[in-house]
Amino acid sequence: MNRLLFLAALLFSTLFFSGIFYGQNSGNYLQGNIIDNTTGETVIGATVYFPDIHKGASTDIDGNYKVANLFSGKYVAEISCIGYKTIIIPDMIVKEGKNSFDIVMEEAVNLLDQIVVTSVKRMSSQIAMVQATKTASVVMSGLSGKQISKSQDRNAAEVVRRIPGVTIINDRHIIVRGLPSRYNNVWINNSAAPSTETDSRSFSFDMMPSSQLESIQIIKSQSAELPADFSGGFVKLTTGGMPDKNETQLSVGTGFNTITHFNNQFINVGSSTDFLGFDSGKRSLSKFVPQRMDNDNRQEVSKVTKEGFNENWIVKERNVTLPDMRLSLLLNRVFKLKKRRELGLLGLINYSHSSQSYTDMQNARFGVYNSVQDKPEYIYNYTDNQYSINSKTGAMLNLVWMDQNNKIEFKNLFNSHGKNRYSTREGWQNVSALYLQEKYEYLYTSRSNYLGQLAGRHDFDSNTKTIDWNLTYSYANMAQPDRRIINREENQIFGDEHYGKMSIDQNEITRDFVSLKEYIISPSLNYTHSISSIKWEAKIKAGLLMEYRSRKNTDRQFYYRFNRSNVPANFVYGDVVTDILVAQNYDSDKLYLYEDTDNRNSYTGKLYNSAGYLSYTMQRGKYNVTGGVRVEAGRISLVSYDRIYEFSTFTKNHDIVEVYPSLNASYNISKKNLIRFAYGKSTNKQELRELSSSVYYDFNLFSDVKGNPDLKHAIINNIDLKFEHYPSPGEYVTLSLFYKHFKNPIEWTYLDAGGSYTYTFENATAANNWGVEVDIRKELYFMGLDNFTFGLNASYIISKVIFDSDSSLEQDRAMQGQSPYIVNSSLLYDNEKLGISAAIFYNRIGKRIVGVGRADIGSGASINNDVPDTYELPRDVIDLTFSKIISKNAVLKFRATDILNQKIIFQQYPKYIDNDGIVQNRNQISKSFYTGSSFSLSLQVSF
Repeated sequence: MNRLLFLAALLFSTLFFSGIFYGQNSGNYLQGNIIDNTTGETVIGATVYFPDIHKGASTDIDGNYKVANLFSGKYVAEISCIGYKTIIIPDMIVKEGKNSFDIVMEEAVNLLDQIVVTSVKRMSSQIAMVQATKTASVVMSGLSGKQISKSQDRNAAEVVRRIPGVTIINDRHIIVRGLPSRYNNVWINNSAAPSTETDSRSFSFDMMPSSQLESIQIIKSQSAELPADFSGGFVKLTTGGMPDKNETQLSVGTGFNTITHFNNQFINVGSSTDFLGFDSGKRSLSKFVPQRMDNDNRQEVSKVTKEGFNENWIVKERNVTLPDMRLSLLLNRVFKLKKRRELGLLGLINYSHSSQSYTDMQNARFGVYNSVQDKPEYIYNYTDNQYSINSKTGAMLNLVWMDQNNKIEFKNLFNSHGKNRYSTREGWQNVSALYLQEKYEYLYTSRSNYLGQLAGRHDFDSNTKTIDWNLTYSYANMAQPDRRIINREENQIFGDEHYGKMSIDQNEITRDFVSLKEYIISPSLNYTHSISSIKWEAKIKAGLLMEYRSRKNTDRQFYYRFNRSNVPANFVYGDVVTDILVAQNYDSDKLYLYEDTDNRNSYTGKLYNSAGYLSYTMQRGKYNVTGGVRVEAGRISLVSYDRIYEFSTFTKNHDIVEVYPSLNASYNISKKNLIRFAYGKSTNKQELRELSSSVYYDFNLFSDVKGNPDLKHAIINNIDLKFEHYPSPGEYVTLSLFYKHFKNPIEWTYLDAGGSYTYTFENATAANNWGVEVDIRKELYFMGLDNFTFGLNASYIISKVIFDSDSSLEQDRAMQGQSPYIVNSSLLYDNEKLGISAAIFYNRIGKRIVGVGRADIGSGASINNDVPDTYELPRDVIDLTFSKIISKNAVLKFRATDILNQKIIFQQYPKYIDNDGIVQNRNQISKSFYTGSSFSLSLQVSF
């Protein structure tokens, strides 16, 4: 491991200093200014391009451009801009050193070409993203496709954490400005993203490969045309549209993890389609199993026990010698049609297969600190091992048709993720007594989603009027077929012949079947009318949105029981897999299955939402103001079972009608500086799962998770203030301040039943969240480092949740998942002459609450009786990337992630008052483990 770190450090150091050398000898460059021949004003966004060498640059807000790293010689140059005649210079001469060339452009009489070009707005370049951020009416951050490619991040979860104020929890859920995923909204291609989570409407960012992304934008201030159900960030994931050239691209990659690979792994054999990311049906209940098994029907019980389930319990040990594998195939095609029409096709297939192991994980739960003996009071104290095989399959097919006034898109996106995980747990619990235990979990989870979209945009009256529409259908599925858990305890009866042996008990081998299906249908229509005069410009926008969401969650549970009279005396002490769970033991009077399904744990929900908005934007001089109002009316309809065994149901409706005003204003101090102010009212609605009374056992929490039908929706008032400085088209320095006030925020809590917890949800009275964000991107040419770019984004956040002391058992605290600070920094190196790109990324997040505690707030309350919150401690994460163009059509890429491999630690900080009245502070670790460092190598070939 130390050798690998040394080699990685040596590689980057060599690259860094060689970059300095080449940066100081960066070759020749061409620079100049482009102006309008009629007005004499600078032309922003004009392109100077050399088609023979595929190199160029765009003008900044001052009309300046610079094309670097040019060899001496004669070139063909094309100068183009929307609304202007294209200029072609067939013999542009570039000499040694600095070359200056100013250009005067003439407006085009026929704007047909302009319309064709403007119908494709690309956000894949860094300059385009910076300009979009600068000209947006809202507070926004984002990453371009080029930045995503530089980072070599594999999925959207790894990408999005590089945006200011953003962190990821559980490797897939987003936290923006300290607000967990429930306060954020995710749209893909301007349509709501489906959820594959049973407990919340949370988009799983790990589902989406980074290669499917053209850009990521996170809007942080409210606007009338955006859904009101977000307060942290409104995340817009955009996939590719009209390709700019015909291309076929194949990428093949491999990699390994320092903990997982070349070590032993234990795994349960799966189905024939696991490698594609879904179960073939092998783990499903047999079709003859009734909707509910009759536990009193001995014949039916015997048949179901013997034939109703997959009986492969064998766990195989293997050495993970084969590295992880990743494949992707991209196909771009552009077809030129008659009458200046175009048809574009973008197809993409992704596949990855990887292994992951977490070994010797400390996993404990503590009760009230033992102040008498001054030591932690364990309720559970386990050592866990988790072994997983992950298979991901993704596909994208986008079709675009366009002419000078219209664009119609048909976009399709599918992703599937299958995880086969085997976990072992050894240790003890001490609730009513001390029990030494062994636990084993067989878990297969498949998550898949599909999003299909038909959208159009139509321009009228020289682009002053625009109608765009969207019809979206999406589907999400989460399945946990046959989650199996084995619990064994040690015989502690001293003197017994089986003393010290592990044994099973009644109901201690369980089999659960969980399925979640969600469908969304959403049409929308927007109208934009632009008005211009000599002194001011205005824009009126209005729109309608309808959303229908249907979700069905089913849960069935079975236990193994046995008749002690008909099994051998030492039956319970046998090996569970080879001696107990075998065919000869299965019968209704020996070892049999008992269905213990609680129908109340299943539910069906429907969500109806309709919205209309109206906004008005006026730009006059240096001022730009957008005001708007949005009205949303919705109903959450939850159909639940009201009995454990019967299938009678009841329906409970939650109606919400709210008006959401918003204001976004900016003042352009100069061409390079502006300041923004934003206010918006938003909401956070209850989720179907949270409103249901269903209960789900979480193996990692050792606890049940239960809903709360009495939850109310939250109302949030949001204020933003932001200063932005743009030294050049690809550079920026921004400073943001924000404040949020919550009424009735929905918070995670738990109920304590003598050491056995049930997690649930409740409304706090209020909450406040405020913070500051800094985002910097700066090219280092002024230091003689022409090929280097430095990036830094950092956030400092404070939050406080206020609970009703008369009705809640919670104490005021920070929001769960909120980090007090976030730091992301990067140093990028890009030498086109050498065909080399490299980067180093650094990430650190502050101590955040990952588990809520419990305070003693009764009469005579004392901190001696508190159970403290659990925090995830900060750690430093460093990633390295390197790529080299090895031929005209081939690029070799290397990536090293988390090279420091610092331990992940969850820690509590109990306090108690000793006999002298002095407050003593202690700490205790509830969970700790290593993730390992990962190294990968890939080859990308274009045809």
